[in-house]
This record gives sequence, structure tokens and C-alpha cells, in this order.
Amino acid sequence: MLAMVAPMLTSVEDALSVLSSGYGVPDPYGTGLDVLTRSLITAQRAAGLRSLDAEFQVAALLLDIGRLLDPNHRDPGGLGATATRELFGRRVADLVRLHPRALAFRSMIRGDTNDGADLSLPLSPSALRRLRRHRCSGDAVALAVLVEELDPTESAPPLLSWRPLLDCVADATARERELSLLSLQLMAIPR
Repeated sequence: MLAMVAPMLTSVEDALSVLSSGYGVPDPYGTGLDVLTRSLITAQRAAGLRSLDAEFQVAALLLDIGRLLDPNHRDPGGLGATATRELFGRRVADLVRLHPRALAFRSMIRGDTNDGADLSLPLSPSALRRLRRHRCSGDAVALAVLVEELDPTESAPPLLSWRPLLDCVADATARERELSLLSLQLMAIPR
């Protein structure tokens, strides 16, 4: 039996390509938009909410990347997190991973019984505790609110306008990884 290897984004071009594949794919959140347009509007709203938080904005753009990579995957948030972690860093990956749970949490707060049931992982008491304790839980819930409150008549800049921000976060992640490796190498030098 062959083991399935999770897809990994290795470049900003990969991310843009996967995102563009969302054109014409019906949005699972019932906005009447396609996944690409909803992602662009969500990212635009994230930029308005936190203009200086590049990772938050990139995460907003990539929330459904796992669903685009494999529409039938049982954990699209986890798949998306695996695909984005190396290129865009831990925080972006954590926000992508937590998104389905944050949506389920918001649904539970509103008292909805089936809104988004096909979109979210079941929110067991232990999953709820993990979400509440996670260092990114507040940001994940903020992104879920952006998705919930999205106005489908809003406009957003085209996908390629996000390229500089994606490049910036990918470059910062690569520099951080290089510094971590250098730090480990320096600690290994005998004194």
C-alpha cells in the first residue's frame, strides 16, 4: 500500500496556482461566490482589520487552500496547514488549521445546529479546550467572523495584487528558518 504524501507549497507561484484553481468552485460557506472571490474578499477585509499584520492577511487568503488541494479530505484545515507551514510559517499554518474549528465554535455560540456542519470538524469538548488554549485562537475566531460577516457584493483586488505580501511573508519565514539553523550551529560550537 502506498502512503499518501500531503501536498506542500514550495513557492509563492504554487500558492497562487492553487488559489486560482478556486475560480468557479462554489464557496462552501454559502455566499454565492466562488472560493477564489470569497478568499480575496476575506483577505481584503483582514487587511482592513489588521493592516500591519501580514501573516493574518496571508492566512485569510489561504484559509481554504486545503479544500482546494483535496476537496474530499477529511481535515482540510490540517491539509492546508501542512501545505503552508514551510513556505509561510507556523502562525499562518496554525490559523489555516484552526479555521474549521473556529467556524464550528462560532456556529456553536450562535446555537446553529447544522450551519456549516459539512464544513467543520466536530467540536468535541476536548477540541474546544484545545482551540481556547491555542496561542492563535483569538486570531482564528477573528478570521471566522470575517468569513461569517462577508458581504458578497464587496469587491477585492485581483489575486496577483497579493503577490508582494505573499513574497514578503515567505521571505521572512525563510530568513527566520535560516537564523534558527545558524543559532543551532553556533550553539554546537565547543567553547
